[in-house]
Amino acid sequence: MILSVETSTRYFSIYLREGKKFAGIDILFDITHSQGIVQSVDFLLKRVNADVNDIKELYAGVGPGSFTGIRVGLSFVNTLAQVLGIPVGGASTLDILAFDVNRCETPIVSMIRSRKGEVFAAFYNMKKRIGEYTVLSRNDFVEYISRHRPDYIVASEDDFNDITDGVNLNLDKIRVEFRYPRASVIPSLVLDKELGEGLKKGYLKPLYVRGF
Repeated sequence: MILSVETSTRYFSIYLREGKKFAGIDILFDITHSQGIVQSVDFLLKRVNADVNDIKELYAGVGPGSFTGIRVGLSFVNTLAQVLGIPVGGASTLDILAFDVNRCETPIVSMIRSRKGEVFAAFYNMKKRIGEYTVLSRNDFVEYISRHRPDYIVASEDDFNDITDGVNLNLDKIRVEFRYPRASVIPSLVLDKELGEGLKKGYLKPLYVRGF
């Protein structure tokens, strides 16, 4: 059985899978993730008549996003991995958004709003991330979009509307896909030979982009 969690944004997502059977919880609400992650995992395990010891692989979103949310999710997964002695794998929240739309043959920019009014962003094409994860001001984001000319922008509706409010972003030929990062996407990214780093024994580290 695998367990995957994504707590990098206010979208709280947990996913269990064993073979072709799966269960999940996705909550979009202004809650503190630390108050619900243990109870939510316990609830899912009980619903599928499983025990925590049945979990053999752990996955998590590593950011960028909310510092508190990332810390809560990774603390939970890293602690559980050490207690159970099982491997862990992590994926960037920006990758989760981009590859969830299944359109990475064409140019895509995924974005997440920073609490400082900035934008975490990454560019994808031909099923690959091109370049590094970056953090941009609103005006720099406009230039970033103009330079990369994506066919799609992938973001939550709240993040997109907040960042683009009052800026001159030409969307005549760009489609916007409204998404939140889902935990169910993470395992396939981690295990993909081209995209992920695979499972490992040890600890997952947060991806902050700013480098602090």
